[in-house]
Amino acid sequence: MRCPNCAKFTGLETEIGETNWDNSADDAGARLACAVTVNRNCADCGTTLKSAEFEMEEEWELPEGADPETVGLVEFDAEATESGGGRYAKNMIGCIAKVVIRWKNKAKPGKDGEPTKEEKINEDTITLHDELQASGFEEC
Repeated sequence: MRCPNCAKFTGLETEIGETNWDNSADDAGARLACAVTVNRNCADCGTTLKSAEFEMEEEWELPEGADPETVGLVEFDAEATESGGGRYAKNMIGCIAKVVIRWKNKAKPGKDGEPTKEEKINEDTITLHDELQASGFEEC
């Protein structure tokens, strides 16, 4: 592709642009959704030549014995992926988004009937993935 800024036929580099997370947690579990913009930039000058937006969604069920009031969504991360592109093969560009969910278990009654304090923090990582042919990216 020819870059309008540096007027060269150039290679493209893939980078993550804007990332928007829309997450919620309740007694039943969590709904994880994100919209990630992936940009294809000129390898010489860095001008954005193409971009695409990936929208991903996932439902997560609250494990048995978990305290719904302690569920927290932390450590959001997104990265671009690229595969294929060999001779006669489609070049696929994608996005992997990861969310770490943390929670504590409900306190269990002790010997004297009072709840015991369980401070163990549980963790689960949810991975969202989507990909698109490189030809499906829109020119900027």
